[in-house]
Amino acid sequence: MVKKFSHNLPTIDYYAKLLEKDFNLDSVLDWSHYVKNSWDIGILELNKYSFIKLFSLGGFKGINFIRKLKLISHAFKYGQIRYGVFVATKK
Repeated sequence: MVKKFSHNLPTIDYYAKLLEKDFNLDSVLDWSHYVKNSWDIGILELNKYSFIKLFSLGGFKGINFIRKLKLISHAFKYGQIRYGVFVATKK
């Protein structure tokens, strides 16, 4: 079952239009296919540490972020999150 976000996230095109107000966009790229596997690698790396060690490194904020990593990874795999790269010069 594919989990869905409860709200719509802005698109790469949405951010491109925002940037066009103050910048000349040279490139708008979708790097999602480069980024999506890095979340799984990060999860594997975190699994090497005990809960106590992770808590000592990141506290409650860190633990809350770690709990959301699987959701983020899942969202990348199913196209619910896109990673946009913008190359621009200021107008």
